[in-house]
Amino acid sequence: MRIHRSHKVDKFIKLVDKTLLKAYFAKKGLQFGKSDELTPDKAHEIIDAIKDENARLDVEEELFRMDDITDRDVAGLNETIIAYGINAGQDDSPQTLAMKLFLHDNPEAFNTLYDSYLCKAYSDKLLLFPLSSEQVDDGEKALAAMEKELEEHFKCKRQTDECVIRTKEYQGMKYVLVTRADHLRSIMTMKSKRMWPQVIRPAKEDVICYDPNRNVIGVSSGFRSNATKHFCVSTFSKHVLHKETVDDNTFAKDNGLIKLAPVLQDDFYEPTEKIQVKMTAAYFHYNGELEATANLESDDVRATIKEIGFPVNSCVLLAATLAFEIKDKKRPVSVAISKKGLTAIKHREDKAVIEEFLRDRKVICF
Repeated sequence: MRIHRSHKVDKFIKLVDKTLLKAYFAKKGLQFGKSDELTPDKAHEIIDAIKDENARLDVEEELFRMDDITDRDVAGLNETIIAYGINAGQDDSPQTLAMKLFLHDNPEAFNTLYDSYLCKAYSDKLLLFPLSSEQVDDGEKALAAMEKELEEHFKCKRQTDECVIRTKEYQGMKYVLVTRADHLRSIMTMKSKRMWPQVIRPAKEDVICYDPNRNVIGVSSGFRSNATKHFCVSTFSKHVLHKETVDDNTFAKDNGLIKLAPVLQDDFYEPTEKIQVKMTAAYFHYNGELEATANLESDDVRATIKEIGFPVNSCVLLAATLAFEIKDKKRPVSVAISKKGLTAIKHREDKAVIEEFLRDRKVICF
C-alpha cells in the first residue's frame, strides 16, 4: 500500500520536470531503473521504498517545501533564478525552476530562495509595533553588531550554541531571520514495543521585519514572551536605526496601528465595486457598574446588536471578525481584527484588496 503523504508532494511530482526529478532521486541515492518512466505512481513507489523513516521524511519535506515556495513566492523564485544565471525555459513550470535551484552547484542558490520564501510566509503573521526613524543603517558593521547581540541572547536563554541569524532585504523591507534551537523537551516514543521517553531540542524559525516606508516593525509570534519581542525590537532599533531607547508608545496595548472604532460605524459597511463586508463576530468589554465581557457571533452581528438592543455605546470593542465577500469569489474571506493586528489572510491573492479596503476605511493606520 502506498504511504499517504501531503497532496502538495503529489502535485509537485506531477508538475516537475521528470529528468530533474531523476537527478534529485539519484542525488539522494535512491534506486530506480535508468529506463524507468518516472510517472507519479513510480515516483511514490521509489519514495515508499526508503527504509529509513527519517530519510523518507526528509525527501517528503523537501518536495513539500519546494511546492509551497512555488505557491507562495513566484516573484522570489524568478528573482533567484535570474540572480544565479539559471536558464529558465519558456515551458518550465515553477516546480521545475525550484528543482533547478535545489540542484544548483552552489547550495546558496536554494538557501537564497528559501529565505525569500520565509520572508513572504511570515509577512502575514507579524505582531506590529510603530517605530519611526530618520535613518536606516544596513551597513555590514551595524548588521553584524545586531546579529551578534541577538545570537548571544538566544544562546544564553536557550542554553545552546545552535543559533543562526541572517539579514535580508525583501520587497523594500528589512528582514532578520532567526533560526535557533529551543528548550529541551521530553516526548514518548515506541521502543521494543513499549513507550520510551526521548529528550529532543526542537528548532524554531522566526523573523523581525522593518518597513521603513511605513515606520512599522513586526515580529513573528514564535517570539512568545513580551520580553523577547521587546528585546528583538529594541536591539534592531539600537543597531540599525541608531535609537538607544524605544518610545513607550511602541509597546502600548493601543499603539494606534489598528483602529477598531470605524468597524462600528455604518459607513464602514458601504460596499465597493469589489467588496461587501459583514461583521460575523465581536468581542466587547462592558463599562457599566459591573465590568463584563460579551462575545457575539452570528451571520450579521450588527443586525443582531439592533435586534437584541445590545448597549454598544457602553462598551469597548476589543476584537471583531469580518467576512469579506469579494467579486467573482465563491466564498467570503474571514479576517479577525484586534488592536494587535490582523490574522493571516489565508486567501493570499485577496490580501492586497482587503488591506486596501481597511486602509481606506481608517482601520489600518500605516
